[in-house]
Amino acid sequence: MRRNRFFIGMFLVLILLIIVEFYVYANSSIFEGEDERISFVVTGDNLDDWETLKSGAETAALDNKCQVTFLNSPVSAGVEGEIELINRQIYEGAEYVYVASGYYNELYDYIKEQGLKSKVRFVKNGSCGEDKYSIIADDYSMGKDYGKYIIDSGFTGSLYVMYSSDSVNNLNFIKGLEEAVDGSDVYLKREYVTMDDSSLINHIYNIYKSGLYSGMILLDANVLDCAMSLGVDQKSGFAIYGVDDRQAAVYYLDSGSIQALACKDDYTMGYLAVKAVLNNGDKVSDEGVPLYYIINKEQIYSEEYEKILFPFVK
Repeated sequence: MRRNRFFIGMFLVLILLIIVEFYVYANSSIFEGEDERISFVVTGDNLDDWETLKSGAETAALDNKCQVTFLNSPVSAGVEGEIELINRQIYEGAEYVYVASGYYNELYDYIKEQGLKSKVRFVKNGSCGEDKYSIIADDYSMGKDYGKYIIDSGFTGSLYVMYSSDSVNNLNFIKGLEEAVDGSDVYLKREYVTMDDSSLINHIYNIYKSGLYSGMILLDANVLDCAMSLGVDQKSGFAIYGVDDRQAAVYYLDSGSIQALACKDDYTMGYLAVKAVLNNGDKVSDEGVPLYYIINKEQIYSEEYEKILFPFVK
């Protein structure tokens, strides 16, 4: 009997070790080269959502023979999850850690307080210009350019601006958007939503059917996906403008479900981040390099945008 319990115990321990090893493998991606070691910590439950950023970083690593590691911190772990991964990567020997944070303000304060600014940098998410070593698209300018694009397209009326994350990126985008339409025939109503998907879908439907608005600007994946589930016909005169970097958003644009798409160039940001480390730690000048785009359906397969929107298609 004791022998049976011993073997059962050993079997359970083995299973547990296999599960732990699988979890670590599934939640990290390592591209091995030589010399420098650079880690990326991103917020999200699915590392695949960061495939374009990772592809840009790996391309730069391949060109220069260094090691790039990608790890994702689940949304539920909050800023504490990001901090834990950052400290672990530094302890394990990473020369630099880039963070695409979902909690930029809190993490930025922590990095300053702990004296880690020489080791930890931000990529994609954050306030552009606040940290000269980070690679961040200018959300304020993107919002301003989107507003100008909407006006120049001939749109007039009220737009409902909706977002489910009060991140610094969304707030800076809204500032630029509001400045662009000020004094024009485009009027904005903004709302930060925290409801579950079912309630959100119903809420968007009620806005659509109310007749009070001529369209919506949807600032993140959650609200955009919920709106798309309704199948709003763009021929109805209700215009939907998306702000999203995923391939799913490109599909929405290609299928005519949205009027236009504002998206960031994740591939270039990943590439520039690695190049900065390999440039003796100094930021590679991105002057003249656009880190965001505003695209309509007719432009998707143009020579200018096809490689950006479909970086994995040869």
